[in-house]
Amino acid sequence: MAIIIKSLGDGILNSSDLTNIFTTATDGKTALVRNIRFVNPSTQSPAWLTVAFVRTTGTPGQPGPARLLGPGPVYIEPKEMYALAEELALEYGGTGSSAISDAIQAKAVQSDGVTAIPIDYVISGIEREA
Repeated sequence: MAIIIKSLGDGILNSSDLTNIFTTATDGKTALVRNIRFVNPSTQSPAWLTVAFVRTTGTPGQPGPARLLGPGPVYIEPKEMYALAEELALEYGGTGSSAISDAIQAKAVQSDGVTAIPIDYVISGIEREA
């Protein structure tokens, strides 16, 4: 069983609701997230960022409650970065009622608390080959 150090994901978060930015269900592999970097590319608007962990169990998958991964929401100035540097193990495995998949979700809003603001993100870590 190989272990691969890699970028687990990257993209632009543009949602005022918690949305998956990484999930073990996509590739069916367990992962260890080493850090997540969020950058506010705006030159004018600050962002309020919330990051959470969600575990889905059973068939069909029933998502559990979102658990905050840091102080939330976090204020990010225009052209600034926020790094979540704590390690987080994400599971994948089992079948039927014992199936498990984990996800990291995030949302970013403007100061009104409702309007989404685009935030760039990069997720780095380790993935275990099946």
